[in-house]
Amino acid sequence: MLKKISAILCAICLIIAFPLAVLADTSAVKLIDDANLLSSAEYEEVLATLENVSSKYDVDIAVLTVNGLNGKPIRDFADDYYDEHGYGTGEDKSGVLWVIDMDSRESYITTAGEGISAVTDYGKDLLAGEVNPYLSSGDYSGAMKAYAATMDNYFEQERAGTPVDNYEQETEPEPPERTAGSYAAGGVVSVGAGFGLSFAATSGMKRKMKSVRRQTSATAYADPHGLNLRENTDRYLYHRIVAVPIPRNDGPRNGSMGGGSSVHMSSGGTMHGGGSLGKF
Repeated sequence: MLKKISAILCAICLIIAFPLAVLADTSAVKLIDDANLLSSAEYEEVLATLENVSSKYDVDIAVLTVNGLNGKPIRDFADDYYDEHGYGTGEDKSGVLWVIDMDSRESYITTAGEGISAVTDYGKDLLAGEVNPYLSSGDYSGAMKAYAATMDNYFEQERAGTPVDNYEQETEPEPPERTAGSYAAGGVVSVGAGFGLSFAATSGMKRKMKSVRRQTSATAYADPHGLNLRENTDRYLYHRIVAVPIPRNDGPRNGSMGGGSSVHMSSGGTMHGGGSLGKF
């Protein structure tokens, strides 16, 4: 009888534990090194860093290394991998996945949810400048840690309401507003200064003209030999072309004044941002 009770209790424990194990297995892995770029120690260190940043902001910050893209463009590969492997937290699936392809030697980040607003187009370009020198030198662990640190900064700035963006950081301050009185005072000063300079210049020239006397007749200024035009020709000297550039319209972006993030729809129907970080 005791054995039957023990067996029943064990079965109940297994039934309870199995769903919990399944739920634990469905969490997205933050570091998948299919290209074998990291040693065991480097893998554990980078994974801990990525998990720390992910838990800090309750988003997925992940890295995937591969040796090929299965014939897909890198953008489609990154978006599909993000969607199909359960990345992203919350209803908007917030997160960032960085795909490093050793076959094409190109890397790409795909963003979703809050990741779109945290990693702007400008921020993506800055990220490329941070990680590509590491990738080019073969320091893949250093590149991944630089990526994690940059994501930490980007999400911190985004939560503070000041995402890293070219419009927010490069806009020049507006000049102070001028009143009607200031314009009038400036005009008076300008006219007075111009009159004073003109008077001084003409007075100086007048004092130098010792041999000149005023004449009452125009004949005093006429040349007695006159002017004789013997030849009259038209000569074409030069031409001038003025080119005016036509403003470009690259389409709307999810931001103001040219900033923000470019977005697109993945094949799975999820809105993604991000873009290529270029070759390394």
